[in-house]
Parts: sequence; C-alpha cells; structure tokens
Amino acid sequence: MTNAAPPTEQAASTLDAEELRAWLRLAHAKGLRPLALHALLGAFGGPREVLSESLASLADAADARAAVRDRRCPLRPLY
Repeated sequence: MTNAAPPTEQAASTLDAEELRAWLRLAHAKGLRPLALHALLGAFGGPREVLSESLASLADAADARAAVRDRRCPLRPLY
C-alpha cells in the first residue's frame, strides 16, 4: 500500500496516458470529496488501483477511514 499524491507538473509530464486518465477521472468524479479520495488512495495505492476496485470495496475503505476519524473527533466533518 502506498500513499499516492496527485501528480505535480513535473511528474505529470512523465505519467503514461492511462495513469493520467485515471487521475483525471478521480479528480472529476462527481461527489468524491478530497478526504474520501485521500482515504481511497491510502487504502488501494494509486488512481488505477482505486478505479479497478469494486464499489463495495471503495465504500468499505472510505467508510472505515471515516469511522476512525469520527471516533477521534465526532464534531469534525467527515468530508
């Protein structure tokens, strides 16, 4: 498991087309908030790995991370 970060301008020039497409799909996914995206990238690795997961796996990973944050600070917004 890796913690992937969005590509910088320099890194973006070295991305292959598929990885760039995956980042763009995630960046423009309707309803996917930054903290949820961060949780998914932490759980699965890079953007291609996130997109290859089932919806159930994605929901489980995002919900598990949200539950941990919620227990630590229940008044803090989850996303």
